[in-house]
Amino acid sequence: MPTKQCKNCKEFKDISNFKSRKDSKDKLGYLCNECEKIKSRIYRKNNPEKCKGAVKRYSDKKENKDRRKIKDKIRRKENIEKDKKRIALWEKENPGKRISYVRRRQAAKLQRTPSWVTKNQLKEMQGLYILAQELQWLSEEPLEVDHIVPLQGENVSGLHVPWNLQILPRSLNRAKSNKS
Repeated sequence: MPTKQCKNCKEFKDISNFKSRKDSKDKLGYLCNECEKIKSRIYRKNNPEKCKGAVKRYSDKKENKDRRKIKDKIRRKENIEKDKKRIALWEKENPGKRISYVRRRQAAKLQRTPSWVTKNQLKEMQGLYILAQELQWLSEEPLEVDHIVPLQGENVSGLHVPWNLQILPRSLNRAKSNKS
C-alpha cells in the first residue's frame, strides 16, 4: 500500500489520509488530514473576521444556495423514515410538550398569541399541558387544557395566554364549546 510522509508530523501514512491537490507532483496535499484540521482550526482562531466573511460570501452565492437546497432535499428524502421514527418516539415520550406545541401553533394561525407574551409565560403554558398529561391517571376520563374565553367565541375572542387556560375533563370542555 502506497504511503506518504506528512510535512508537519513527519509520520508516514497511507495516501488515503491526504487530500487531493492538483498542483503537486503526486496530486496529494503535503499535510495529512489530522494536521490539516489542526492548521485550519488555528487559522480560523487567529482570523475570525476573514473566516466569517468567507462563509457569508460562499452562502450568498446563488449557485451555492441552490446546491445546498438540493443537498438538503436529498438528505430529507434519504432520512425520512429515520426522522419519522425519531419524531414519533419523542412525541410518545413528551405528550404534554407535543400538545403544547400544537396548541401554540394553532393559536398563532388564529393570531391569538400576543407578541408581548414572555418566554416564561410560554413555559408556564407548556407546563400546564404537561401537567394535564401527568394528571391523566387521576381522572377516569381524558383531561384537556381549555381556554376559559374561547379563541373563536361567538361574542368575544380570548387570547392564548397562561391566565386564560384551565385543565378540564374532556366532557366538560366539549359541553362548553365556544359559547363565551
